[in-house]
Amino acid sequence: MKLLAQLATTFLLLFWPMVMMMSPMMFDAPGSENKRSVVFQALLFLSYPIPLCALFWLFGSDLFGISGRTLTLSASAIVITAMIVFGYPQLLSNSLKGIANSGYSVAENTVYYNAQAIPGAQADSFETLQSGYFRDRYARDSERVYFAGQELAGADPASFHYLEALGDEYWADNQRVYLTGIPLEGALPQHFSLFPDAWGHPSSYGVSHNPDGARVYFQQHHLPDADADSFTVLNDYTAKDARHIFYHETLVLPEADSASFELIEDVDHYGKDNNAVYDMLYQHSGVIEGADPATLQVLGRGYLRDQNHIYFRSNYQPTEILAGADAASFEYTNWDEATQSDARDKHGYFLHGERLEQAER
Repeated sequence: MKLLAQLATTFLLLFWPMVMMMSPMMFDAPGSENKRSVVFQALLFLSYPIPLCALFWLFGSDLFGISGRTLTLSASAIVITAMIVFGYPQLLSNSLKGIANSGYSVAENTVYYNAQAIPGAQADSFETLQSGYFRDRYARDSERVYFAGQELAGADPASFHYLEALGDEYWADNQRVYLTGIPLEGALPQHFSLFPDAWGHPSSYGVSHNPDGARVYFQQHHLPDADADSFTVLNDYTAKDARHIFYHETLVLPEADSASFELIEDVDHYGKDNNAVYDMLYQHSGVIEGADPATLQVLGRGYLRDQNHIYFRSNYQPTEILAGADAASFEYTNWDEATQSDARDKHGYFLHGERLEQAER
């Protein structure tokens, strides 16, 4: 019986480090780290090696020659040290004081964000501002507006609100528009709207039709070269106007013909115009040399073809002609278990754009 108890105890003690390493998952539920009962129960559970070892001390027993006293004191030191390292005693202390470990809280006439005091915040007039996505990120008192615990310099608390028509990511006061706590330079709330994407949904591109001229934005970034009147959103990170192509806020493909430029259907990472085909790779976007826009087909797994060539793109590298591939007989097979390949031609098989060393088919 004693041996069985020693083996079970040894297993539980050896299992405890893994329990401790995974313990942050106990607070995965939103707001759970702010609930006194949850924090207390978590600490009580993580302390199980101490009472387990104390039983050996209480009954004057040992664990494979280690006295119950030594075992209990050692377990206590290890558990307490680990809890301090993980910050759990502070979580409990904050909970007992009514201070939220995440988000805003007011306790003892002091305003906190993530349990850190916010200097100068007025506790008597403080309130959080609610919206779905940024719930509890924005707040205000009678004098200031805050985002994630930081003051938004110059924001007017009396008029600060979220722009309901644009979803809950955009906020405004009577002078500025804000996104993730950052003011959009020159955007006026009464003139600001979002461009629709290709499916008619609000996109990440916006426009402020100011009296002195329109200003176009990608999220918080002003696009000084963009023409609002001809601006068209192609997807959530690609747009064009009469003279430019934009990838996020960056001008790309200066050689492209904007009037005929479009993304290849169902494949957002390639584009084409009347003259060429393009890789859409953010700052590395560029022409796919030799590709024919009229006959290009995107096959899959990085393979493309036109009437003359087979092409391959590896991850985020520029697309290149697949050397040695026979365009007339080339077939994209997705994945063929029997040959461990994803494409083939009359000379053999390919995997990830590389010809496999096999006998000719």
